[in-house]
Amino acid sequence: MVNLPHLYRLQEIEGRLLALQKLRLRIAEDPELKERQKAWQNSDQLLKESEAERQRLQTNQRRLELELKTCQEHLAAEERKLYGGGVSSARELEQLQQKAAEYAKKRAALEDDLLQLMEGEEQLSAKLSQLTAIRDETVGVLEQLKQEHARQLLEVTIEEQDLTEEAEQVAAKLPKDWLERYRRIAKSHHGIGMAKVKSNSCGACHISLSESMLQNVKRAEDTLLFCESCGRILYYA
Repeated sequence: MVNLPHLYRLQEIEGRLLALQKLRLRIAEDPELKERQKAWQNSDQLLKESEAERQRLQTNQRRLELELKTCQEHLAAEERKLYGGGVSSARELEQLQQKAAEYAKKRAALEDDLLQLMEGEEQLSAKLSQLTAIRDETVGVLEQLKQEHARQLLEVTIEEQDLTEEAEQVAAKLPKDWLERYRRIAKSHHGIGMAKVKSNSCGACHISLSESMLQNVKRAEDTLLFCESCGRILYYA
């Protein structure tokens, strides 16, 4: 049997190539990778939202600081008028005191608002540190997973290339009519066009072979013999 072992080897190669294609899809569609990518996107989004909130707080803080500075300048001006000795009437004194009190009240309110903003920014900075740590950890795990997938895909690619080359070499050794017959049978039997004889039975459908068929398969030399049940090419080794 010169050609039958080659034909069976071709089936083994094609079966392995099909398995590698499925493996490639499983790697690409790994649910853990999708879960890690989603976790990274969520953590990154939260981080961006918190950073935007901090920028808003910082903008408000600068605005309040400017308002506070202006208020203090106005208060200082009113106090200079009030205590500068230039007040000529009780009415003018009352007006200056009222303005000074209003500026003092506004300053106190601005200082309170500014303090609250600073406390909020401090809390937000702590939250940002936590979110950054979570995001960085998520990125690290995701990158490791991607590297592992890349390694697996590289191994799959190398094996596919080697097997494809071997399949071409094996197919070149086989008669064209054999290949065509094998292909037709394999197409109608989920890629399995050939079966080894095991325990006097077809290795694919497991139906016992007749004694005459069994002897013919054992003695066959470059002859295609077919299972009387499933029609696959029989191979005795």
